[in-house]
Amino acid sequence: MKHNQIGNQIRELRMSRNMTQAELGNAVGVSMQAVSKWERGGTPDIDVLISIARYFGVTMDELLGLVPDSSGQLSDVLFSSLLHSTSQNKMEEAIDHCWSIFKGMSGLPSVQNYSFSSAKSADIENSRCRVSNNNGISYFLAAKDARLFAIAPEPAEGFNALLSTDAEYVELFRFLSDPDVFRLLLFICTRPQSLFSKRLAANTTKLPETKVKAVFLEFEKRGWLVQESADMDTGAITLYRAACKEHFVFFLLFAREMIIRPKFWYLTCVSKRTNPLLRSFESPAAQSASSRCAANSDPLAASEAAAAR
Repeated sequence: MKHNQIGNQIRELRMSRNMTQAELGNAVGVSMQAVSKWERGGTPDIDVLISIARYFGVTMDELLGLVPDSSGQLSDVLFSSLLHSTSQNKMEEAIDHCWSIFKGMSGLPSVQNYSFSSAKSADIENSRCRVSNNNGISYFLAAKDARLFAIAPEPAEGFNALLSTDAEYVELFRFLSDPDVFRLLLFICTRPQSLFSKRLAANTTKLPETKVKAVFLEFEKRGWLVQESADMDTGAITLYRAACKEHFVFFLLFAREMIIRPKFWYLTCVSKRTNPLLRSFESPAAQSASSRCAANSDPLAASEAAAAR
């Protein structure tokens, strides 16, 4: 898709009807300034693009100038739009599309023209959004300085089918409750895509190197760290690289949403869900494991003992 191709298409369609920018804006529910912005290189939201295509009686292919073999499906439109977007804009453009999707999922016609909240992410009561029905759940942080989108269609077996066992969750939270473990995870997330040593981690976090070694052993068992080696003049040294930093950042982001507990929502639609979010106290994995009663040992204590040897 060439630069400003969408804007040129909109301009040509508008002029073919001898319409002013203000008249087109009124027809699709936006301002004259918005139309002017599109024709100068801006891109309308997906829901507005659909309204424009319907108004002029053209396909999305024609409106977006896609190649003839494109199917014209919305998935093709989104793919093409993001594929040709600059690397600096891909995430922002993607979250704009997600906002349109989220508003559509709410089933509330009145929110079509909702913009992102003018509140900042610290304004708990005016930037959080949720949609919940019997087909799944979705969440949106729609603050002007921070956006976050999550969607989970519900499996036929329910959300329990996606869960680990109770014991695995309890053990994970117990492990993360160690302040030293948490501090080392934060250290890993501050590192660029490069290798690092136990000594660097110890010096940066002010933790004993024996503690760092024990925690890193446990991180390796969990697949959070990968151990590598490098040959130096003094011999081989052990280095590490992170394997799942993004997991931990997402974990922190959603943990914060649980901590702040918004009482009022910027956009909410949960009345259509009649089923409970979870169908039982146990996941299928927990149910299959319930017959096996294995004592849970302290993995960090075991790692510390191994590190001391």
